[in-house]
Amino acid sequence: MQDALNRLFKWADTWQLGISYKKCSALPISSLSFDHVFAFGSSTVPNVICVRDLGVLIDSNLSFAEHITGSHLDAKAHAPACLIHKCFCLEIPVL
Repeated sequence: MQDALNRLFKWADTWQLGISYKKCSALPISSLSFDHVFAFGSSTVPNVICVRDLGVLIDSNLSFAEHITGSHLDAKAHAPACLIHKCFCLEIPVL
C-alpha cells in the first residue's frame, strides 16, 4: 500500500497536482488493531476508526451504526422535504 501511495505522490508531483493531505485518512477494515503508518511524502496519513465519505459515516467493521444513530437522519431529511412540499402546495388565488 505504501508503494502505491509513493507512486501516486510522485505522479501528482510530476503533473503539479496538489493532494489534500488533511482530507486523507487510513481506515483499517478489520477488528484487529492496526499500527502501520502510511505517508504521502513527509505527511503522515492518520489511522481512524470511523470515516465520513460522501456524507456517510462508516467504521472499520463496515457498519453504518454510527451514521444511523449519530446523525439524526430524520431531522436532516425533514427540512428539505418541507421546502419541496411548499413549492408544490402553493395556494392559488380563485378568480
